[in-house]
Amino acid sequence: FGKLLKESLHWIGFRVNPADLKLRTAEEALLSSLLKRAPEDQAADILETIKPWDPQAFHSAYLEKELQNRCVKQLLPKVEQAFARFISRPKSLRMLTGPHGSASFRYMLFSPERLPWGTVIRSAFLEVLQKAKNDQNAYEKANEFLEVLVEAALKRTNYILCSSAESIAQDKEFISALWCAATSRTIQFRMWENYLSKYEDLIRLGVSVDDLPLPPELSKAKESTGGIQPGSDAGDVA
Repeated sequence: FGKLLKESLHWIGFRVNPADLKLRTAEEALLSSLLKRAPEDQAADILETIKPWDPQAFHSAYLEKELQNRCVKQLLPKVEQAFARFISRPKSLRMLTGPHGSASFRYMLFSPERLPWGTVIRSAFLEVLQKAKNDQNAYEKANEFLEVLVEAALKRTNYILCSSAESIAQDKEFISALWCAATSRTIQFRMWENYLSKYEDLIRLGVSVDDLPLPPELSKAKESTGGIQPGSDAGDVA
């Protein structure tokens, strides 16, 4: 697909005479056919050949840009459907803050033009979060994404915009579900400071305290001056 797209973009302006126009039409039909037949599990890799998130990869000329936009529009539903499988991979969300994370899913989750999320992405996320209390993988995913959101909010990553974190934080139902999932199990003493720090970070993002219910141990720690000892271990969520 990538090679054919590159060739099609190169020759797309050659369509004045009927023979050239017929070739361009056939090329575009073949591109569309390839995308239609592409399996969902390959959609993210194909999207990386188009790179809609990279201005330098996207042509400025009208015909080229239109072709790229049509390819992206046709491909995005398959990338969305593949998200449910992507989210189940070990550390798949955590890796989005670094160079080895999936650029396609980072685009789907955090690109300003993809926010707020569509129904497929949002529903897949909420379905995972609802299982966190009884499902270890879902619990880890909730904490993974909470960490990603906070890192973006604090501008600790060059790969996700702070404004994207702010936009996601405006979804009250999702943020409340994320927080409740991440705190759905008993939190060890050594992690209290870590969670309360994230609690404060979410509030600074504009999240209401009403949407961030504290479990008993964190509520007690927050109210007690001696609940968290300075310098206690606040490493990564286990």
